[in-house]
Amino acid sequence: MQNRGQVGPVFKYLMAIIVCTMFLLFFINFGMTYMKQQKSVESYMITTGFDDVLSALGSSEDASNTYNFGLKTTIDFKVPKKGSEYIELKSGGNLPLKSYKAIFAPSKITGTKVEVLTKRWYFPYPVDNLFYLTATGYKYFIVYDDETESLAKDLAGADATDVTAAIPSKFGAEAVDAAKAKGLKSSLANVKATFILFEEDAELESALRKLPNAKVRVIKMDKDDPDYGEIMFEDGQEYPYFGKPMMIGAIFAEDSAMYEHALSVALNKVGVVTKIYLGKLEYLSNTPQLLTCTQYALMKMNLEALYSQVRSEDTSVPKYKSLVEGIDNNNELLGGDCPEIF
Repeated sequence: MQNRGQVGPVFKYLMAIIVCTMFLLFFINFGMTYMKQQKSVESYMITTGFDDVLSALGSSEDASNTYNFGLKTTIDFKVPKKGSEYIELKSGGNLPLKSYKAIFAPSKITGTKVEVLTKRWYFPYPVDNLFYLTATGYKYFIVYDDETESLAKDLAGADATDVTAAIPSKFGAEAVDAAKAKGLKSSLANVKATFILFEEDAELESALRKLPNAKVRVIKMDKDDPDYGEIMFEDGQEYPYFGKPMMIGAIFAEDSAMYEHALSVALNKVGVVTKIYLGKLEYLSNTPQLLTCTQYALMKMNLEALYSQVRSEDTSVPKYKSLVEGIDNNNELLGGDCPEIF
């Protein structure tokens, strides 16, 4: 009866072990949770910092930059769904960052550095900057014949007059003839290659598709104006391009889905900018000393037609070409007593 309610030393020892284990598990869990949160914060800072760099470069009409992460990093670029207004940038396990830029890039970039190129897109007035990204492990071959050699070298290599190429050499783009393209097998073992042709050639396309990790795309240029045309991607999908900056986008985009997304983002911004110019036109048209500027009526009709075309989601190359050329021509008729719209 004297031992009732007393706790033996063994039990006390076991209780001490249990309590210490609970505290230890608590601090381990706390530390692991903190590390995960810290890693998530660091990953998010990487994507936000990178997107800020793109925004800064976007203030230039034509610029390139080698962005150094400082450590080996992976950034995923994902189009969440067709018709989305943004592309997702993700590093590690953090929530993706929504970027509303027109980006053409591989779906995954891994390394300590990434190459960034941006060009201002005019349609026909300045609309927005397009962004092209790549890294080590990617190569782009622009295949030419006698008729397209000059264009290919304008894009990815100095021509005979030593004109600077539209795509800097550090971006892995190279202009090659068909014979050289077929013989590249040994140099493509450790890279992902994209071949760009300027016309359909079943024999050449078949030969290039047999090369390791190769994608083959065909740029079908408008016969009268190479700044307009369509891109046929490796999955058979075809999308239009409007201007050389968008043609370059077809070179760097991961696939047709990424290209289509960037195209959609760019055309949506055409609608926004066109709305602004319609507001400017309305102001000028109602200015007393400009009431005699009858050209404004035709310009308004053309701008409204372009705005309607953008909202219709019809990407017909002939329609856009006709509208843009009409607006450009009308603007050139203005000046002097009747100020230009852009």
